[in-house]
Amino acid sequence: MLAYPIYLWSRSPGKSGSHFHPESDLFAPNERTDIITSTACWAVMVGLLVYLSFAMGPIQLLKLYGIPYWLFVMWLDLVTYLHHHGHDEKLLWYRGKERSYLRGGLTTLDRGYGWINNIHHDIGTHVILHLFPQIIHYHLIDATEAAKPVLGKYS
Repeated sequence: MLAYPIYLWSRSPGKSGSHFHPESDLFAPNERTDIITSTACWAVMVGLLVYLSFAMGPIQLLKLYGIPYWLFVMWLDLVTYLHHHGHDEKLLWYRGKERSYLRGGLTTLDRGYGWINNIHHDIGTHVILHLFPQIIHYHLIDATEAAKPVLGKYS
């Protein structure tokens, strides 16, 4: 349940940077104000949860916030696992100097989730999402189809 917040705070082992620090090498200089705003909102939410824990009790907070959060984290972990691990295919895992943003994007899989695709803004189009994160979610399917002839076996 804490793996995702820990990842946001300190990233994966062997990688530096924090999603909460505006000077992190994850972000361009023009994104610093956005990171400060995001981190401030995150801190306000943590403060609100602490307050609500005292105001209505930790059990009620667990029921209203903790359990839905736990379900969300389980779903996020499952989707992440399915996109980054193949069933029959062997996806390469690059580490250290071998890893690059492009290699990471090309070693993911697209997966369909049926009716859930629309709820998740077509997250099944994972390869194109990794390669071009600036593409708006409602163009991901078209972008994936357009990229298939270029990407070949990587699509």
